[in-house]
Amino acid sequence: MTCPHCSAVVPGGARFCEACGANLAPVSGVTGEHCRCGAGPDAKGTDGYCSVCGLRWPAAREPLPRDHVEVVLTPTFAGVTDRGKRHTCNEDALALADVPEDTSAALLVVCDGVSSAQRADEASDAAAQAACVVLRVAVQDAVVRGLTEDSPAMREAIMEAAIAAAHEAACAISYDPDKPKDPPGATVVAALVRGGTATLGWLGDSRAYWISPSSATLLTHDHSWVNAVVDAGEMNEEDALKAPEAHAITRCLGPLNDGVPEPTIRTVALNGPGCLLLCTDGLWNYAPETDQLAALVRAASGDALAVCRSLVEFALSKGGRDNITAALFAVGEKTGAGD
Repeated sequence: MTCPHCSAVVPGGARFCEACGANLAPVSGVTGEHCRCGAGPDAKGTDGYCSVCGLRWPAAREPLPRDHVEVVLTPTFAGVTDRGKRHTCNEDALALADVPEDTSAALLVVCDGVSSAQRADEASDAAAQAACVVLRVAVQDAVVRGLTEDSPAMREAIMEAAIAAAHEAACAISYDPDKPKDPPGATVVAALVRGGTATLGWLGDSRAYWISPSSATLLTHDHSWVNAVVDAGEMNEEDALKAPEAHAITRCLGPLNDGVPEPTIRTVALNGPGCLLLCTDGLWNYAPETDQLAALVRAASGDALAVCRSLVEFALSKGGRDNITAALFAVGEKTGAGD
């Protein structure tokens, strides 16, 4: 397993990380000020050290601009990203764009910086913005040329170009090759929505879901060690999830890869009403089954921003061990169940 605080590899079942001393046992009911091990304010000693993990209590800091970001384009199109409770900065990023000339179009990009990498927050943000720019320019060009029914092949070529731009942006982040941390890297999941269909592209384990009032579908398939060994028939999922490599990803943006990573790209129909949801593992790890996440979306009241806020609050209420991002585009009349 990997320590969620310093990313060091630790033996399965360990209660403390030998590298940073953090408590690896889950701590429930933690609110407000807390140590990086998850202990609450009662564990803060008068000497400034935590009585649970023994490390110096983290110094208070001023909120950073990316600690919590909300993007709202329309009542049916919004996203929220949050630092969570344990990380020192938000290594998630999102970029959303609409195309005023085509009200059916929506562009969504969500990235998750690799925590074991240097400058992961910068890599994810640069990648998300770069991909979104490519998508927006391509759709605007299609509108100008009057291509109201562009082919899936054309959209998939656009998506491939967008993810290539994201990869280049992540690779452009400078880093110190002599440091123990890896070069900058990030996952990505992106969607180009237009005319009732969505073209999706992804690398890593950030996900896309289609959630309607009566059904829910996971549209992506994680590039993860677990999926690789299960798909190859080498292990069953239950055993694979117990392995130390369970949370490792096999593809991502940035110079972590040997060469240019190959994204998975697919086009799907969005038969509304329903919601297209893109999110990072900071959310879906707390609701790993598709039906669980769908129930949270359906139970939320209000517009797209309210739904995204409720999803982030859910992850925070469960511990907020990772950065959390949710981006949603609603098709049809309803967004949350309480509308």
